[in-house]
Amino acid sequence: MSSNGDPRSLYALLAPHNLPGETSRFINLGYWADRRTVGIDAGARALADVLAEAAHLNGTRRVVDVGFGYGDQLLHWLNTATAERYVGVNLTAQQVHYAHRRLRDHPRGRRVDVMIAGASALPLRSGSADRVIALESAFHFSTRADFFREAARVLEPGGRIATADILLMPGARIGWPFSTAWRMPKANLHDRHEYARQLEAVGFTNVSVRSVREHVFEPLLDQLSARLQHPEIVRRMNPLLRWVCMPTRFTRAILRRFDYVIAVGDKPGR
Repeated sequence: MSSNGDPRSLYALLAPHNLPGETSRFINLGYWADRRTVGIDAGARALADVLAEAAHLNGTRRVVDVGFGYGDQLLHWLNTATAERYVGVNLTAQQVHYAHRRLRDHPRGRRVDVMIAGASALPLRSGSADRVIALESAFHFSTRADFFREAARVLEPGGRIATADILLMPGARIGWPFSTAWRMPKANLHDRHEYARQLEAVGFTNVSVRSVREHVFEPLLDQLSARLQHPEIVRRMNPLLRWVCMPTRFTRAILRRFDYVIAVGDKPGR
């Protein structure tokens, strides 16, 4: 894996004490389509719900979650969805061990297996899952197209892939310092049209790549403006990281180059 595609050093910095959540350790950017959704945690849960709905998690047999962070989305879906089993795959050992401890204390935690593995070489039998999901992690994968290929292999006929992902806006460009800092391999720096093409290229049908950026970026900046001033955050968060996360005109200018999508595709079959 290329160095700028390996997220482990980035997520060593994004340790639990450096995350802005009120009580959770979600790492996703959140989703605010409803004005009643207030707070970092509520937005993160809302995004997990949007992805679960797109994936049709309810009633599924085996869900593979690739890049599950510290386990908050798995814990959330155990409480809100009716999938029988989950397999969590993550490249970062610290996150896997952290999630394992949390799942051990959950009354339904035995329905989840977590393991250290990469997205482009999933340690699962072909046709062994009916859902593969990636909640704001696939932009790190080296490469995203290889992950799509692996997802198609792991899914049974009739299975579905669903992702929440960060892309470039059509026609936008970013420099290598930014992509390297956020561990975005060059091959993943494309727009939603190329995203759909890559899903279709490995055989997925009924492909949809829907932009939801208006419910993610600007609302997140509004939430961070208040949250990063909270005494608890000031006390526990790395001061430099807190400064970097502060919303500014520069931040907004950069985010105008990015898209945020919910994407799905079905594996042909039954």
